[in-house]
Amino acid sequence: MAGTGRLRSGVGAGRSQDSVVQESQKLDAVLAAVEHIGDSLERACTSLEDKIDKMASDLVLLHVDHRKLAERTGEIEAQVDELTASRLKSEMEDV
Repeated sequence: MAGTGRLRSGVGAGRSQDSVVQESQKLDAVLAAVEHIGDSLERACTSLEDKIDKMASDLVLLHVDHRKLAERTGEIEAQVDELTASRLKSEMEDV
């Protein structure tokens, strides 16, 4: 059956070699597209992971800044309390 341009057994039985080649080329194109999509998704995931890492780092810094601000606020409140007490004491002495 050689040279007839047809496969006589197996998966491609009854199909011309040209149609099998075309189908193979289509599958190769689909595979290439899927690989391209996979590569794009991998890059996107890597980018998202980098952004998440940056956000986590920023959040840690923000937490540290918040803690420092709370400490400084406490110090200022203590100074205000001292000044208020001193002023009240001074006013009481003046009376």
